[in-house]
Amino acid sequence: MVFETAGAPPRTGKGSVKIGYIRVSKETQNPDMQARAMRKAGCHRVFREKISATAVHRPQLARALECLNKGDQLVVWKLDRFGRDLLEYLLLQRELGEIGASLISLTENLRTADIMDSLMGQQRMLWNEVELHNIRLRTRAGLAAAKERGVKLGRKRKLSERQASAARRLMDSGMKAEAVAQKYGVGRATLFRYMRSVS
Repeated sequence: MVFETAGAPPRTGKGSVKIGYIRVSKETQNPDMQARAMRKAGCHRVFREKISATAVHRPQLARALECLNKGDQLVVWKLDRFGRDLLEYLLLQRELGEIGASLISLTENLRTADIMDSLMGQQRMLWNEVELHNIRLRTRAGLAAAKERGVKLGRKRKLSERQASAARRLMDSGMKAEAVAQKYGVGRATLFRYMRSVS
């Protein structure tokens, strides 16, 4: 999705412009805050997409990059909205450099046209990668420790074995599947799945 920001001057072929890029990765994430920040930053156009951070192909980012001319600035809310990891960040930075454009990250207050800001951006992306790796290690260690303590992992059962057996008896006595499913607060497919597990 792309939109022109209210009051943004049209590109006349002279001077640089700011092009915004918004990415949200979950249905619950609201892009409005990022959009307001883009308007406040004076973005000429803003490209927006709802896509996972792990997605390789990001069509709206590609379109935003295609709009950039020499001297333009690509504006993002945070660095992790731009690059998924340090490698992708560096590759995209090189692409911006080939165009003659630069990156602005509003949250980190970084402008990669400045060499020190560019280095700080790389350092921030590396730190994000290390932190994500550590989170994964802690999660695995926590799951392993819970398993050793006998904690059952995974989704909680919707029906106990006792309830599934009782549901089977009700169906055998002539009660309709819809009524039995409603009694236990589950769908028909779930009901039959649990009944098969106790047959």
